[in-house]
Amino acid sequence: MITRLLRNDLVQTAAMLLVLLLALTVVSRAQPVQNVNAVPACQLYISYTATGTSSSYDNRTNGCDFWVLSYSSIVFAGPLSLGVEHAPNAAGGVPGAWTAYAGALVLAGINPNTSIVGAETQMTGYYPWIRVNLSATGAGAGTVVGTLYGWRTGPPSTISVGGIVATNLSQYGGVAVGAANALHVQPGTAAYFPPSASGAIGDGIGTAASSLPAAPMVALPMVYDPIAGTWSRVRGTGNGLLYAGLGSGATGGVIASKAVCDRTAAITLAAAIGYTEVVALAAGQQIRVCNISIGFIGSETPSLAYGTGANCGTGTTALTGAYPTILALALDFVDPLRVVVANALCVRQTIGSGGGGLVNYAIY
Repeated sequence: MITRLLRNDLVQTAAMLLVLLLALTVVSRAQPVQNVNAVPACQLYISYTATGTSSSYDNRTNGCDFWVLSYSSIVFAGPLSLGVEHAPNAAGGVPGAWTAYAGALVLAGINPNTSIVGAETQMTGYYPWIRVNLSATGAGAGTVVGTLYGWRTGPPSTISVGGIVATNLSQYGGVAVGAANALHVQPGTAAYFPPSASGAIGDGIGTAASSLPAAPMVALPMVYDPIAGTWSRVRGTGNGLLYAGLGSGATGGVIASKAVCDRTAAITLAAAIGYTEVVALAAGQQIRVCNISIGFIGSETPSLAYGTGANCGTGTTALTGAYPTILALALDFVDPLRVVVANALCVRQTIGSGGGGLVNYAIY
């Protein structure tokens, strides 16, 4: 009798454990998938109500070499200037002379930023000390807030092009480089070539080979343009490309390249009614405007236009509508605003208040 009771208890206990195990299995399967976001290795928050610099970020042991500054601004009339600066490590473990990220170190956007609304800039390059400097705000009270993010980038892949090592490239189809076995780079990603690099390079989409420019003067990132079928420097002259996307089209859009606005021009507007040229025309080339910012002495109703001759006096055509009765103008274009080929870019004033600012553009 006692043996039978013990046996029944063991059976009941085993059944209960089995039910509990099944319940835990169902609960574990019902748990939602958790998405994990990679946290930047370096981070610096900024907040300004007037000109000044952020705290100095100690990057000596963090080793971040890719930076993204994103910010928003309200109320300030401009012109605004917000830039990321770097410094060497000086004696005593303090920052040396501060210098702005510039030239080929700026991968996207501009540095310093001038938009009174907000913008984003991407930069590359390791330095021991980093800071953000708000050096100009223009008239009125306001606020600038944002974040500087930093990451540590890993070693790039390398491959030899004619005996010269290039980075960020991959080879498909075998050892021989040719029409069916070209070197490839992911579309929109820069491939870095040292001086005198040349060879057959693929477009990153198919296998058709194309040639690099002969003997670049310096080691610069190059990007393949699948539309033009050529390689070009990311910075400087030529068809520098960083992005591509879908544009308008009857069949749902076509892939089109985007310009890298690597040029700037100061804008000075006299207190007079009429047109003022801010970017000169170039024969056979098109001006592409990424952003433009202007502050006026008094109320103004400005617009952008293009044309030829002195101050767009010939073939004058409106590029934008008039912005009525404003003190400042800041325009940022996701896709660059394009001027007709072989035409200059001008600002039109209808009140004649006068003012100044900056235009960020590309021309090719």
